[in-house]
Amino acid sequence: MAEKRFLEVFTRYNPSKDKRELLNSAISAAYRYTKSPMRVEVELTFDSHKDAELIYEIEDECRALYEAQSFKILPHFPPECFDVGYFSEIATEAALCGAVTNGFFSGAEYMDNGEEIIIGIPYYASGVAFVKGANTEIMLSNILKSRYGIVRKIRIEEGHGADERARLIEERRQKTIQRVEEENRAKAAEEMRQIAENRMNEAKANDPHFDFEKKAGISSVTGVAEDISDTKFVRGASVYVTEGAELIYGEQFDIIEPTPLSDAASIKGQGIFLGTVFSTELKESRSGDRVTVTIGISDGASGIYVKKSLPSDEVSFAKGIKAGLNVAVFGRVMRDKFDNEPFVSLRSISKIKKELRADKAERKRVELHLHTNMSQMDALITPADMVNSAIRWGHKAIAVTDHGNVQGFPEVMLALEKSGNTDLKVLYGMEAYFVNDTARCIFGATYPDYDDEMVVFDLETTGLSNRTCKIIEIG
Repeated sequence: MAEKRFLEVFTRYNPSKDKRELLNSAISAAYRYTKSPMRVEVELTFDSHKDAELIYEIEDECRALYEAQSFKILPHFPPECFDVGYFSEIATEAALCGAVTNGFFSGAEYMDNGEEIIIGIPYYASGVAFVKGANTEIMLSNILKSRYGIVRKIRIEEGHGADERARLIEERRQKTIQRVEEENRAKAAEEMRQIAENRMNEAKANDPHFDFEKKAGISSVTGVAEDISDTKFVRGASVYVTEGAELIYGEQFDIIEPTPLSDAASIKGQGIFLGTVFSTELKESRSGDRVTVTIGISDGASGIYVKKSLPSDEVSFAKGIKAGLNVAVFGRVMRDKFDNEPFVSLRSISKIKKELRADKAERKRVELHLHTNMSQMDALITPADMVNSAIRWGHKAIAVTDHGNVQGFPEVMLALEKSGNTDLKVLYGMEAYFVNDTARCIFGATYPDYDDEMVVFDLETTGLSNRTCKIIEIG
């Protein structure tokens, strides 16, 4: 055991008042660490039970501050402090250590008879067998002994909530189907209302005394969260499918009850989030031996950044995370010390799938007025995505009509050739501008024929005045 307190050893760490009080209340401490790579393990002994979430936040802050690969605090409490109500904290700790507990213990019931602790989880026998098969009971027993010095056998069994949970999942699925149908009807009604409103606004546009009503710009799908099944989730404006998820980094985790990105700021502790990558940044530390990985994800309605500081030789996984990749992220929500914005401190990340929108109309429309991102400030879709979406929806023809340019034509042509599709017909067009064709653009005594040769040159000058400025280049 070391004589020094935690803050006397880690002098660069300046915690908040509640975390400082927690650390100073430790009656003894022991420290173990390795330098390359840096891994820290601290054993703190207390005379009463302490908030586990504060301890996790201290770990995350110190790991980032000291750029450590791992920073673990092992708390020890007196046996008499143990209460079966604290077992959810032990389940959380087991999940951080790689046990199959994350999500499965939500709504669990605990019973302590003095010899064993019986945990009833709201899953059928197959789910119970899956959890037990990963040595979860042994890991929970070891953490209980480490924290409280108490020896108990742990037994996981089918709880009373299995039927209720299955009923709720089916109920949510039916509600989602109903909601989508209602949204489609509401969307059609909204489009008709918008047409009428636009006509009214055009009629009133020339009235200087008309006070236009302000419209809210926040999407109505920001906080949408529906579970269609155990592996299909509606989050924000997207539908994600987690079946067959492929682990990219970290420990394997179960994607259960993911939190919408719009609610991330209100989460205390760890959570699971689904999103589509829109940016990836790797920033090297000043010493050059560590890299901070920052991944931006969005569910189409909200977004958040996912961050992780790692040794330089452990960031190869991030190079394969490109914009457009759909991911499930497991980590702890924290606040950035510089901008006070929430971010997810990454623990694990898996590749998942996204269910794309479908056109279920029996008779497909032909879109004759479509802009791509070649129309400045008017569209986001790329010409290639436009073609691929039309093919996926089974459309027979589609027109590209960008504002005053045909820059999208080559990309449209190449995308169509690459797809190998022969059913889609692309109509190449343009939304053109009219100019005054009566103004003279050629001056002189004689006018050349259409096939005659012409010489075109460009003058670069020091300004626009023919008196004070000079010609500096002829091109």
